[in-house]
Amino acid sequence: MKVALIDQQGNKKGEIDASDKMFGFKNKESLVYEAITAEQANIRSAHAYKKTRAMVRGANRKPFRQKGTGNARQGGIHNPHQRGGGNAFGGQRPNYSVLLPRKMKKKAIFAIIADKFEKNQIKVVDSLVLDEPKTKMMESLINVLSDATTITLVMKSPDQNIKRATRNIPYIKLVDVHELNANKLLYNNEIIMTRDALEELNKRIDTVKESS
Repeated sequence: MKVALIDQQGNKKGEIDASDKMFGFKNKESLVYEAITAEQANIRSAHAYKKTRAMVRGANRKPFRQKGTGNARQGGIHNPHQRGGGNAFGGQRPNYSVLLPRKMKKKAIFAIIADKFEKNQIKVVDSLVLDEPKTKMMESLINVLSDATTITLVMKSPDQNIKRATRNIPYIKLVDVHELNANKLLYNNEIIMTRDALEELNKRIDTVKESS
């Protein structure tokens, strides 16, 4: 399949070969949903918890001797009914992490790419070069290439100038092609991809087998 290639001034430079398998990948909403929810669950962290009697610090001595005081016998000062003791039925930190097979992650990525390509929401740029790490320079460069309100910029090993110039632009998300996931690809209005990033994805798609 031939994909249009533009330079960083937005002029058409020619075409680049892309795998038919990548842009013809079947979009499965259920698969993308599983990948998105798994990634969001793995980001989630739980902080609230209560100390049980085993977690209370200090020696768990008896508050008084077993016999001769007239009081009911007590086993230790960490018991839930004692002041400063542990909680009887305190909730613990839940584990929200979800383990998603690597093949499913890859399929979800290519399903999103194929869907974006079908909607004309992917542009392939020959290269992106900045002489200085200036936010204004990066913003004017992106505005030439796209008028979308949110953009995911996919590059292969971006240099420090690109990284520094994009980190203060809220509507641009810079992603290394080796760190792609479903969340980073899905939530945008357009994807701008460099030529070397597309070539890297071409290599990866050969290892993915599309199931029916």
